[in-house]
Amino acid sequence: MSRALQNLQTKLDQTSKPRERVKLMNDMAFEVRDNDPAMLQELSQEAIELAQESHYLLGEGYAYAHLGYYHSLLGDREPAQSALEHAQKIMQQVDDGQGLALTHLYFGFLHYGMGEINEALDEVAQSMKYTQGPTSLVRAWCLYLLGIFYNNLKDPEKALQYLNQAKPIFDHHENEHGQGRILNGMAQVYLAKGKLEEAQKHGMLSLKIHRSSGYAIGVARSMHDLGVIALTEKAYDDARYYLTKSLEIRRDSQNYAGTISALVDLGNVAFAAGNLEESITYAEEALDLAKAKDAKARMDPIIRLLVQCYTALGKMDEAMALYESLFTLGSANATHEARSRIAEVEKRFQAEKRKQEAEIYRLKNMALKKAHVEIQDSMHYARRMQQVFLPNPERLARYFPKSFAWFQPREVLSGDFYWLARDPQYYWFAVADGTGRGVPSVMLSSVVIHALHFLLSEENKDQPAEILQSLHEILYTQFNKEKGGKLADHVDIALCRFQPESKELLVSAASLTPILIRNGQMEEMRAVRRTLGDSPTPVDCNTHTTTVGSGDRLYLVTDGISNQFGGPDGKQKLMKKGLREFIQNMQEEPMEAQQKLLAKQFRAWRGVQRQIDDICAVGLEFE
Repeated sequence: MSRALQNLQTKLDQTSKPRERVKLMNDMAFEVRDNDPAMLQELSQEAIELAQESHYLLGEGYAYAHLGYYHSLLGDREPAQSALEHAQKIMQQVDDGQGLALTHLYFGFLHYGMGEINEALDEVAQSMKYTQGPTSLVRAWCLYLLGIFYNNLKDPEKALQYLNQAKPIFDHHENEHGQGRILNGMAQVYLAKGKLEEAQKHGMLSLKIHRSSGYAIGVARSMHDLGVIALTEKAYDDARYYLTKSLEIRRDSQNYAGTISALVDLGNVAFAAGNLEESITYAEEALDLAKAKDAKARMDPIIRLLVQCYTALGKMDEAMALYESLFTLGSANATHEARSRIAEVEKRFQAEKRKQEAEIYRLKNMALKKAHVEIQDSMHYARRMQQVFLPNPERLARYFPKSFAWFQPREVLSGDFYWLARDPQYYWFAVADGTGRGVPSVMLSSVVIHALHFLLSEENKDQPAEILQSLHEILYTQFNKEKGGKLADHVDIALCRFQPESKELLVSAASLTPILIRNGQMEEMRAVRRTLGDSPTPVDCNTHTTTVGSGDRLYLVTDGISNQFGGPDGKQKLMKKGLREFIQNMQEEPMEAQQKLLAKQFRAWRGVQRQIDDICAVGLEFE
């Protein structure tokens, strides 16, 4: 047991508080996840049960994430996916960015274990978006995976670059598991570069760390690396010894991906030594396991080994049949696609970096340079924080397949935002416009979103008008009461509740007018002429209740479009009438295309004028 795990166990033994115990069990699960699948499952299940008993939703989310990772180690895709999706929904509901980063990371490991590099890369990119702070362990694991991806794509220099970025983070946390894995990755990279001495040195160092910390799977991984290095040196006895030890540990730990890799490389050793039947035995066992786990992307090296064996034995029909199956798997295209995608990501990163460097270069005064960098870093960090609590478009599309969301701040940060939630009965969604712009507006919108979740899940309120009245009271108490003021900090908002079975739609709004298109006719759902949080006077919001039919379309749009100056002379405001015309002009187009069309109409109206306000628009079509 590692030192970190021992410390966590001691703390767990010393507390009886349910939430503390859940958090400690989740921390232990994160520590033990690669080393002891049985303990990982036990901790996850116990944490889930205790979190549910104590109504600790965030703790339950992390526990489900670890349970999903447990299933991914075993190669059980469906239960892994189910647990991780459940965890992700909870993280979205409670707006926990680090939890979202962890679930995307675990999805990345699931796809990587299946050999699906493209999907793994997408998940790692999502995880990196949500990681908080440069020393986040989740960030370190993302960098580690990117290093491994680059090595698989035959780019060892890039691989080393990412591994070297991850290493100081693991060192900072004294995380032996991560330190050992980085050394494993570097051993593989130096092997790819043909630097066998360096590869063996890093392989032995990783073995030492894994043995010291008690990570059995880490020991197996290091043994595997040393076995492959020995195979490259044609030291077949040493290679067989290391790989056999690795296989034994991985089988005992039910580590299916590692088991497949060890079997394939033992097959490679047997083939190199001229033992073709032994090589086929290893390869067929690996193929059976890959098929059982539906890990199609892992079949490519197995089939290539079998093709080599059958060709050497003169069994050309069997070899040809297997070779043709490689085209069915499409692995070559997948590798090309992964290389293109990761190159595209890298290109975007470099372009953004050049843009920032050019802006900083314009600031000749060194003090101004420093201030500019610090402010921009803070603003972009705040933007990442803001994006954590905004629903992603994929989630909106899951609830409403025909929909769009357009979020365009005037500058870096926005006071406008949209919100989405789901409870057992209803879909909830809202668009809001908060006071001001910049960092204060992000703080205000964060409070609004947390208040909405609180009123929905903790206070169990289920009427939109009642929720808006409670939100009004919260905002006035939090922001304006001590100012004795009016209109200091406030929010315009439209809140909707939709029942998917009955198609009942309830809408309440304050100073933000939803628009419904039904049978080609436009209906405005009049909002109360008040903003929320502006004064102690209660807000009496109306509730519009209607039953929507297939093809009905609803639009929630903040005033950033209607207030925009533009037109022939650039001095006119678009106004609500112009916005209604924009929406009417789009009705021949499917919802999925309307975001681009709305943006195009807005740009044409604005012309050379500067965007004067933040914009947030959501459109959806009911089915």
